Amino acid sequence: MEIKKRTFILWALTFVFFFIVANSINGSAFGQTQDGCFAKGSPHSPLSGVLFSAGSGPLEIENQVVVPACSAVTLSPQLSVRAEDVGKRATLLMYVFLPNTAQGYLFQRPVEALSSVQDFDFFGGAIDLSGATGLNAIFYYGYQLDDTRELVYNAYSFKVVAPILSDYQPPHGAGTIDGPAGGGGIGPWALRLRIARSSDGLSFTKKDTYLTDQADVSDLVVDDKGWVYAYYVGWTMGEETNKIGVAISFDDGEHWVYKYVNIDGAEGKIPPVDPDVVILQDGTFRLYVTYSSEEGAGPYTYYAEGTNGVDFQLKGKAFGDNGAMVFDPSVVKIGNTWHLYAWDLHGTSTDGTLFTPEKQLKLSTSDGHGVIISNVIPVSGGYRAYCYDPMTMQSIYSFFTRDGDNWSEEEGTRIDLEEGELESQMVKEAAVVRLKNGSYLMLYSTKIP
Repeated sequence: MEIKKRTFILWALTFVFFFIVANSINGSAFGQTQDGCFAKGSPHSPLSGVLFSAGSGPLEIENQVVVPACSAVTLSPQLSVRAEDVGKRATLLMYVFLPNTAQGYLFQRPVEALSSVQDFDFFGGAIDLSGATGLNAIFYYGYQLDDTRELVYNAYSFKVVAPILSDYQPPHGAGTIDGPAGGGGIGPWALRLRIARSSDGLSFTKKDTYLTDQADVSDLVVDDKGWVYAYYVGWTMGEETNKIGVAISFDDGEHWVYKYVNIDGAEGKIPPVDPDVVILQDGTFRLYVTYSSEEGAGPYTYYAEGTNGVDFQLKGKAFGDNGAMVFDPSVVKIGNTWHLYAWDLHGTSTDGTLFTPEKQLKLSTSDGHGVIISNVIPVSGGYRAYCYDPMTMQSIYSFFTRDGDNWSEEEGTRIDLEEGELESQMVKEAAVVRLKNGSYLMLYSTKIP
């Protein structure tokens, strides 16, 4: 984009341009939004402004937002206003440039007093991007001070990729080992994955929503686009039973699409379960599962890899020997060493593909609960493990480490069982991830009341 346009020389454009671009983006041309496919079409956190001066070069676009074409998208970026500008009169400006057509559209709105974090909601609601695969845009947004005419702005690129739609609809209510009707017993057919949120990763608030029923042993990861992937073992999943699935969210876990996970090479009689996923630096999704490829052997931890978070190729055994059975792996890289935790088993690796057994890891809380690790995430100064007591399953605890070997209990509990309409009997297998906006999302298993 040319900075002659970048200088917003279209200041004189009127409200008609708002009407034109709103109808070019938000109209029947893109069809109807698919249920459940919503996205945030803005940067995940406020961005600091750049002061424009005459003759300056183009602003390098470092922030990219990618959304699927099935989405209803909210486009309302936020800009961190300079301290000296807070409270001043200004004109908010958003310039949308379409590189493929070299067209640009300007939006503007006067404000009496700038906020410290200024919202740029020019569209007034979600925009339907169904059918818009391949759309590219650059959003320049900022403000011009009324008194000095200084312009402060930032930018991000916006890309619409192929639609991502659900393979199945998640079940509601309990099932049985014989089918989806009825209930009884403790297993994924009787369990629910409930959602909780936190600002600090310690104090969680349970939400009146849940990811799915008939599911257990979840794991969460976030890719570089900010998309959230929730892996789990599902019981009734459309036409499939007892299979690993992944729910993908494009808006920080508010809405989800549901996909089958395909693992090429894992076609044994007993399907892979207990998913744990790590996203490598090159974007590869590495999936660890509980699996046995040999009749009567194991189960062990195997690993598979893929590029899209849905389709994987089985690579081989990662952990397990001497006849010991391995369940529920949780893998994290600490420094240059990969650590795998599976109940009280502990293994280490230099590359995360083959783990050597270490001394058994036995963690206990101050009030005498022997706990096992279900998830480990990086936090400030080290790493946090979310744990539960497999004998009582009444609370989620957490422990802290700097090296992966020595752990200290963190005070209190993260969540506790609350018998009611949404959960009963147990809370266990917590999975936690830090979102791009800095908050924390938790999934945990509970019994369907």
